[in-house]
Amino acid sequence: MARGIPPWALALLVAAMLAAAAPASGAAQAQQAQQAGSEPQAQPQTQADLLAQVRGDVAALRESVHGFWACHGLDEPRFGGFRGTLSLDGAPTPPEEKGLVQQARHAWAFATYALHGHDEPPRHARCDARGGGAGRAEAPVAPAHGGGRHRGGPLPSSAAMACSAADFMIAHMLDRGTGLFVWNVTRDGARVVSPATVLYGQWFAIYALSQHAAAPFGAREAPELALATFTALDRAWHNASTGGWDELPSNSFPADAPRRAAARGGAAPELPRTLNVLLHGTEALVALHRATGDAAVLARLVEVVTILCTRLARRRGLLLEAYLPAPTPGHWAPDPASTVSYGHNLEAAWLLLDTIDHLQAVGALDDAAAMACRDAALAVGEAALAAGYDAVHGGVFEAGTPEGGPTSRVKVWWVQAESMLALWKLHELRGGSGGHLERLAQTARFVSAHLLDQGGAGEMLWQVEADGTSRVWGDADKDSKGNRWKASYHSGRAALFLEAWMRA
Repeated sequence: MARGIPPWALALLVAAMLAAAAPASGAAQAQQAQQAGSEPQAQPQTQADLLAQVRGDVAALRESVHGFWACHGLDEPRFGGFRGTLSLDGAPTPPEEKGLVQQARHAWAFATYALHGHDEPPRHARCDARGGGAGRAEAPVAPAHGGGRHRGGPLPSSAAMACSAADFMIAHMLDRGTGLFVWNVTRDGARVVSPATVLYGQWFAIYALSQHAAAPFGAREAPELALATFTALDRAWHNASTGGWDELPSNSFPADAPRRAAARGGAAPELPRTLNVLLHGTEALVALHRATGDAAVLARLVEVVTILCTRLARRRGLLLEAYLPAPTPGHWAPDPASTVSYGHNLEAAWLLLDTIDHLQAVGALDDAAAMACRDAALAVGEAALAAGYDAVHGGVFEAGTPEGGPTSRVKVWWVQAESMLALWKLHELRGGSGGHLERLAQTARFVSAHLLDQGGAGEMLWQVEADGTSRVWGDADKDSKGNRWKASYHSGRAALFLEAWMRA
């Protein structure tokens, strides 16, 4: 016994010490956390918990995208194809013109839905104009100004939607004289609105037709037509000196070409090469090679992958949006005015990793080249996450600069879709270390809670604020669900590919 301390005082002291060492109750922990200025910490989720959550969120995304377009996407049979523009509730709205990228994206997406075993639309698709009502999948009432399907009629299958888009594209957008597709046409396809043959659009036509070549319902001419489109494109624009394909005012987005030419001072007809075009060329070529096994396609695929992996100069590990091409094998310097798209960097990461696997499987890359390219793709993905991932809310910001960080913190639908695919690939290749699965789960939950219109007509919104707040943006594209750019491709692909990869 300690000298000078009465027994009763010592007993009280020991009791106090034991109480301080004991775990606090839940209420006491919350009160202590609040007093400390922090929130109570949730128990860390196990990997099984995270995987289950991601699977649930991805399945909800797949069904919501499928249901929205099955309910609202197709135009009347007398016109064919998908509608030009859809409001947030799925109603047809001007402009009615139909674009190449839009129709090709739908043709690819719903061929892929069917090939992945999702030919019939989800039974709980929300098909009324306000998104209300669940139960048996039925088509919407035809609005007074035209469009829609008959009340109570069965919703179209994925194969039917894919074929409607592909048939419209082939019948009304293909210029048989050049072998290339025009940019956009009227609702019925009877008149060409913009005859431009845009390089970016040709890649999407090839991507869609290559997927139809793999489908039993695809057009009989799909593989030959995809190959013929590639041959025409390659003959017109391939640059043997630098590799890749020239981007010119004549084959760039019609609305964007004058601005890009002016930025170059009008001194040269050739414009900077864009990462966007290189990426979509890659996905189209790997799909076309899988469909045809063509040697010329394989050679171009190896060429563009080499450009992406070894020749594009990176700043702080990031790929820029535009480059000034140099003769092979020189490095392409970033265009001085170029910025960073975190979405394109993450899309590049997963797409390259997937393409490298294909090239190795067909013997087109040796192990050393494949390893170097795989390391480059991983580095690009990690740099994009380090700079653009929102650790507070989940998801990835839109854009930034290599040195200054994010300049646009909105969460755009396609950026989140491509980010989820990249996060899974990084999770796999890093052996589960690095927190990629946790960030995938956080991003999938952000999409499900804020971007996916689950209480309305379905599908993803164009974008929300960094914290998930949605609002009217005052922009025709951003305030609609379907338009010349926004189709079923990014959102549907993310869901379908993730489900397939997670089952493998």
